[in-house]
Amino acid sequence: MMEAEEQQSWKTTFYSKLPKVELHAHLNGSISSNTIKKLITKKPGLKIHDQMTMIDKGKKRTLEECFQMFPIIHQLTTSPEDILMVTKDVIKEFADDGVKYLELRSTPRGENATGMTKKTYVESVLEGIKQSKQENVDIDVRYLISIDRRGGPSAAKENVKLAEEFFLSTEGIVLGLDLSGDPTAGQAKDFLEPLLEAKKSGLKLALHLSEVSQDFPFLHPSETSVLNRLCRLGTDYIRFTEFIEQYTGHVQQQDHHPSQQGQGGLHGIYLRAFCTGLDSVLQPYRQALLDLEQEFLADPHLSISHINYSLDQVCCPGNKMLWNLLLE
Repeated sequence: MMEAEEQQSWKTTFYSKLPKVELHAHLNGSISSNTIKKLITKKPGLKIHDQMTMIDKGKKRTLEECFQMFPIIHQLTTSPEDILMVTKDVIKEFADDGVKYLELRSTPRGENATGMTKKTYVESVLEGIKQSKQENVDIDVRYLISIDRRGGPSAAKENVKLAEEFFLSTEGIVLGLDLSGDPTAGQAKDFLEPLLEAKKSGLKLALHLSEVSQDFPFLHPSETSVLNRLCRLGTDYIRFTEFIEQYTGHVQQQDHHPSQQGQGGLHGIYLRAFCTGLDSVLQPYRQALLDLEQEFLADPHLSISHINYSLDQVCCPGNKMLWNLLLE
């Protein structure tokens, strides 16, 4: 029993120290119970306490309870100061978990009662990223401005304009746009015009499209054609996909606008992630490990102390732990 506990403790330490990449961090969905409790103390007039059981569940919430959290969070984050605090807390908690590259996503929101506008919302997120860097939190953070499908094309166009403005003024912190929200709200074609405008402006795109077909466990055909059109403009932002070959024919038959072979069509593909800017962030780690590999191949008798020293220079503790694991 003790041996099993020690092994579990070792695994927890090992995985927590591994350097990680987080490409799917919706700001409101990443707020911890501790941060929610801090927000509650700032707004004692809100009748939130009857929801504490669900809040305290943390990672043990059901999917339904997770969605029930968002109205609560919206009540608690009504000012630029709230957004700033939440952003810093989320960044710090990801860094504590070993995340080295983080892409935050959040839909700008206005609040008449506090005077917060969509623009000041974005500025608060960016200020949280800036302050975290000034406080030497060991993480590289980027921001994708989200489009909530429930807001419709008009709100989408507003968010594209915001993203274009901050894309030019934040030296790469605002990378692009994230289309997300209720997958049953509207259709992908409703957002094609603003997304095409964003792509022409050089913005990266992260797309959540409707996986609501009863026949297939992946992109609905009406959404696939829109995605194909966007991908024909350039697929540099796609990094990870998973083919589901047994369904490919079905999607191709129902998609009336198939892309030409070799032009980046996505028939029958379930999209796992859209990765923006990751290559440049990880390049120093990758190159250092490749250099060390070549050095080891050239001299198989390289000392362990030299290898450990080289791994330390990469500033990547997870790499050293992996090496130590191989030695055991």
